[in-house]
Amino acid sequence: MKAKRSVCSVLLVTLMSFLFCGSVATTAENPADWAPADALFFVQMNDINLLRDKIKKTNSWGMYTEEAMQPFIRQIMEEVDKKLAEGMKDFWKEIGLSEAPEQIPWPQGKIVAIGFVQPRMMKVADDQEMAAPDFQVVGLVDLGDNIDIARKISLNITQKAAEEG
Repeated sequence: MKAKRSVCSVLLVTLMSFLFCGSVATTAENPADWAPADALFFVQMNDINLLRDKIKKTNSWGMYTEEAMQPFIRQIMEEVDKKLAEGMKDFWKEIGLSEAPEQIPWPQGKIVAIGFVQPRMMKVADDQEMAAPDFQVVGLVDLGDNIDIARKISLNITQKAAEEG
């Protein structure tokens, strides 16, 4: 049950960041300026749609779409699609939606991720604690037209998390 709560918590934080980032404009020219001094990494994609188009022009994409590869690719993709569909059906049910939304809220523009570590104390015995790293990632995502469905999903996750305590 803890694993499910952990997954719901991560999804809640991610989707909550989608809510705020989809509707907030910024004047910062470089989002790297937002990164704290102890950031481990900073990743920025300025246009996810352009990146998707450019990927389709790579040699790897060419191999993926090559007719001779299709029997092999098709077999793998059928298995992946089956597993993904099962997992997504469970996910929608877990967050309180009876079925998947018509439009999955995929990013439409800029994506920024900043990762950092903060120490936290972890109990190792009744009277002993030790410092342990707590890895955190903050994501800012432009959802464009998908902001409304992201809000709906986020509200369902929030409500489900509140019900479970």
